[in-house]
Amino acid sequence: MDRIRTLKTEPEPEPEPEPEPFDPNYELKFGFGACLGVYQIMTVPDSGRPTHRYTGMSNDMHRRINEHGRGGLDNISPFMSQAQNRGIDTRVRYTPASSPLEAKAQELSLLENRNYDWNSKNNGGANRYWYR
Repeated sequence: MDRIRTLKTEPEPEPEPEPEPFDPNYELKFGFGACLGVYQIMTVPDSGRPTHRYTGMSNDMHRRINEHGRGGLDNISPFMSQAQNRGIDTRVRYTPASSPLEAKAQELSLLENRNYDWNSKNNGGANRYWYR
C-alpha cells in the first residue's frame, strides 16, 4: 500500500488589492485635519521645477484646499481650471499656525517676498497669463 504524505506549508500571502480608478468626486487626504494655517499652491510643468502661484490662509485648510481643487465659485478656480486643462500638475505646501494673527502675519510675509501670479490682494493683481 502506497502512503501519501502531506506537507504542511505556510499559506500564500494575499495579493495586493488593485488600485481604484480615479474618482472625480475624491476627497483630498492630508496629514492634517481642520486646522488653522497658511498654504501655498504650486504648479509643476512636465518635469520642471515647482513655481509658486498662490498663497492663502484659512481656519480650516483641509476644507479650503479641497474647495480650490474642486473648482466652482472659488477665487482661483479659473487658474486651477487652466492648469488642469493644460495638464499641469498642482501641489500644495502648508504650515500650521497657532493663532489667526500668526497665520495672517505668515501670509503677509510671503506676499511681501514674492509676486504670486494667482493672488489678487496685496500683490498688484492676478496675472491672467501666468502659463506663458
